[in-house]
Amino acid sequence: MLEGTQAGNSFDINTCGLVSNALNGKAQEQNNGRGRKDGCVLVGSKSHQGNEVYNDIVLDLKDSEISNRHFLIKYDITTQEYYLRDLGDGNGTFVRLDNALQLKTGFIISFGDSHMFMQITEDFNSDISKLEIQFLDGPKTDEKYSFSMLKNSKPV
Repeated sequence: MLEGTQAGNSFDINTCGLVSNALNGKAQEQNNGRGRKDGCVLVGSKSHQGNEVYNDIVLDLKDSEISNRHFLIKYDITTQEYYLRDLGDGNGTFVRLDNALQLKTGFIISFGDSHMFMQITEDFNSDISKLEIQFLDGPKTDEKYSFSMLKNSKPV
């Protein structure tokens, strides 16, 4: 269930995109969202732009942090996996992680009021890998931390 939708609402998504929705197991009026069959399900706070449907799923929230077009869900037929992508409107999309995630340059990690930017650099003249963290928001705004490690070393 997506936060902001009516409790018990479910959505059928396949390789074409949004197929239908149901409330408490009962089919609702046919809602194929944008009806584009492009494999993408767009989610946001705006239902229409002009005469066209703007999002497949509209989050009916009175929350200014939900963007007009906030994120998309896509099913990849080759990997048989669903993917979620933040559409970069500035407010972010957050997912609870159950497993470890490999950090990559450009990741922004948020917790509480803090947001940290990750930068990973490799020194090809030596065996040193460096992780730099810069706080973008919160009580430590603009503070930077660096961690260096030999590339092939094992934790102690």
